Amino acid sequence: MNEEELRDDLKKRFNPDPAVLDRVVTQAMRLHQSGQFEEDSNNELTATFLAEKLGSADRPLKESWNWWLGAMDFIADNDYKKYQM
Repeated sequence: MNEEELRDDLKKRFNPDPAVLDRVVTQAMRLHQSGQFEEDSNNELTATFLAEKLGSADRPLKESWNWWLGAMDFIADNDYKKYQM
């Protein structure tokens, strides 16, 4: 996943507080580097995919991120909570 692409996509979609954006991007990159999402879903975690999923929550960025991770934690029965804010 391209970090700058993710940052740009989330900034355009959410216009978040810079500190929230930094934290979500950091956590998303940690998740990507772990390979956990790919292993659980058999899908690649990309900036576009993530921005679309978070945007579908119709909430501010921080809440969308935590909502999506909660859903992944439930679906995959794996520890996604460690990436929450």
